[in-house]
Amino acid sequence: MPTASFHRNIALEPDAATTGRFHGMLTAEWNAPFFPHGGLTAALAARASQLHLNRADHPLRSVHTVFVSQLLPGPASVDVRTLRSGRTMSQVLATVYNSDGGVGLTATAVFGSDRPGFVFEDASIESPPSPETCRSFRDTPDDAEGTFPSPWSEQVEGRIVSGHGPGDPHDPTSTSEQICWYRFEEPPCEPDSTLDPLAYLVLSDTMMGSISERMGTGLRRWLAPTSDLTMRILGRMESGWVLARSRAHRAADGYVSLENQLWDGKTRKLVAHATQLAFIRFLDKDVAEPILASQ
Repeated sequence: MPTASFHRNIALEPDAATTGRFHGMLTAEWNAPFFPHGGLTAALAARASQLHLNRADHPLRSVHTVFVSQLLPGPASVDVRTLRSGRTMSQVLATVYNSDGGVGLTATAVFGSDRPGFVFEDASIESPPSPETCRSFRDTPDDAEGTFPSPWSEQVEGRIVSGHGPGDPHDPTSTSEQICWYRFEEPPCEPDSTLDPLAYLVLSDTMMGSISERMGTGLRRWLAPTSDLTMRILGRMESGWVLARSRAHRAADGYVSLENQLWDGKTRKLVAHATQLAFIRFLDKDVAEPILASQ
């Protein structure tokens, strides 16, 4: 049985009657804040794609997810179709359904074997202070302005390196950049003790703080649900602590374009890069309270 909460929530069983169909169970312990975290549900689709393709020689290289509707805690089904299984690369399409049969998301995954190529890195990040010296997001009061209680924060701890933490009162700033440490409470590791690359999807989907960084506090309450999320895997994670640097490129017409870089906390290597399109939803108190009461 999977031991880490992340692995338990993306565990799947094949349907005995339908090839390419899998069944799983999402729990409210990953709600962020009202529904299961988008990165986790994208990982569910990616896991189904891995199981269906079943090729150890083709590790996962990227996942592009389009979020169609909210996935609810409870049973979820995934239908998977191999678009192509080639000699060096394969592509798989997965659709995740709610228990009522409604589409929650679709995800296209690219798998590929190692191949000859160039080796270089044109990206860097300044050496950050250690996580132990940075303030934890868990120190934020539950009633802090603009924040909502989120079970997700009990699964993943965040610590602010650069910028403002959740609920920190501040004026609009000239930059949206935010740098944070993250770690899983129960690290979902591979047999070689590196972090399961599917877990990068959870850490990639942490860009919303950069919107708050740019806009400041004192605004109407808002959320920024994800329209799409693309993550590219560039390396393996050796450290328990992961460094995430996010930015919001541009906001217009109610949408925001964002990016996130994930750096190994030990080797300072860039291990994943993600981009996201989110939309702004203003959430007045009389709307938020019934949602919270239903959880």
